[in-house]
Amino acid sequence: MQTRNFLDRKNKQSANLWTEESLPPDTLLYALLIQRPGKNTDDLSQLLKHLQHDPYIQIGGNETVGQGWMITSIHTRWESI
Repeated sequence: MQTRNFLDRKNKQSANLWTEESLPPDTLLYALLIQRPGKNTDDLSQLLKHLQHDPYIQIGGNETVGQGWMITSIHTRWESI
């Protein structure tokens, strides 16, 4: 949790106070992408093709300060560890 403050430069007082919550670096997230029965498969195929070509995605806000950037890894079948 990070507390942020916006100061009014004119009168040197707090104009806005807010908190932001972010995940720690190296947090592991996972998701399943499954085609719904009877739906067009083009959308999922295009997404997978895009992520294989460019695996970096930005989720959430604060892109300009480097937060929210992730790299994706696609596994198409169960792999034993």
